[in-house]
Amino acid sequence: MLLRALLLSVFLAALLAATAAPTPPLNSQPSTFNSSPISSPALADTHCPSLTHAPDGTLHLTYYGPAPADAAPNARTLWHATLAPDATTFSTPRPIVTTALLMENWADFATLAVGTDGALTAQWFQTDGSGGHHSYSGWFSRSEDPGLTWRTPAPLGHEFVALAPLSQGRTLAVWLESTRKSATHSDPHPKHDPSAPRTDTSLNSPPAMKLLARLLAPDGTSLGDWTVDPDVCTCCQNTVAVLPGDRVFVAYRGHTPAEIRDNLHATFDL
Repeated sequence: MLLRALLLSVFLAALLAATAAPTPPLNSQPSTFNSSPISSPALADTHCPSLTHAPDGTLHLTYYGPAPADAAPNARTLWHATLAPDATTFSTPRPIVTTALLMENWADFATLAVGTDGALTAQWFQTDGSGGHHSYSGWFSRSEDPGLTWRTPAPLGHEFVALAPLSQGRTLAVWLESTRKSATHSDPHPKHDPSAPRTDTSLNSPPAMKLLARLLAPDGTSLGDWTVDPDVCTCCQNTVAVLPGDRVFVAYRGHTPAEIRDNLHATFDL
């Protein structure tokens, strides 16, 4: 009993000393943050801007906008402009690709990666012209100038493509790929969205979407494809971060047959 009383006295004394200690004065001077407006080169009828920060401090801006005057009817352009580290205005925008098949979506938009060799890799989405609800896929192109000219576009992934630059001029691409085939126009059955939530919720129902990856060489050719996760959420963006030593961290939304869609991550060395 005496020991308990002694311990209680010590505790109360320590608590009293702590509360009696003078509180250091708060900094009464508000912190300041200076900023100045920068005019955007994206003017009327432009959509889906995306910013990328290069290792040298340059900001790269991509966005969809009206095509040049000499373009084909109904064409739209994916534009690219840069802001140098000490500049106050963006460079004159230059086209990456111009086509009437551009798919402009606020959630699944074009992005750009700046390689360790200074080359640029841009990715965007195009429809196949059929008018289907889910009839689009990813495309990409590379520029070694950088941004003055671009290679002939090539297909890359299905939807929600994320890019990350690696050493030796390589680029990692990660995307969602549907496991369901869209019905053709000759199919007598109604056409369904291949990435819609499945109606069969049994534990044996097949996954609707998987997460794939591809390692691109400096010339844009594939150095290998693999499956990151065979069953993921059907409608969420992916995030890729490159850690020291070309260790890659991929964050995405997973999926289970019980319709649990937790945030997950995967790591691998490249």
